Amino acid sequence: MIYPKCENGGKLYVTSSSQVRPCCWIGEYGKINQDKKWNLNYNSIEDILEVQLKEFVKNVKENTKNWAQKACYEQCNKPFTSVDNPIENWVKVKK
Repeated sequence: MIYPKCENGGKLYVTSSSQVRPCCWIGEYGKINQDKKWNLNYNSIEDILEVQLKEFVKNVKENTKNWAQKACYEQCNKPFTSVDNPIENWVKVKK
């Protein structure tokens, strides 16, 4: 089972070509990586957050086999305590 930590949109990743990803773990070969709907040159961040991300999370939950990448299984395989703070146990880097 997958528990998408990207569900709240708090940790988006943007590539140098303006391609938005739900998180930094999503690799280059997923369904969204060449989709113009996920690119800031063709779509607004508001639409990406309100439409594309919600659709992605729904698809990952309902059709995991076809939508989840290896990183999803590795990083989002355990439930978290809240959608508002799904990354509470991530490693923090000291400055």
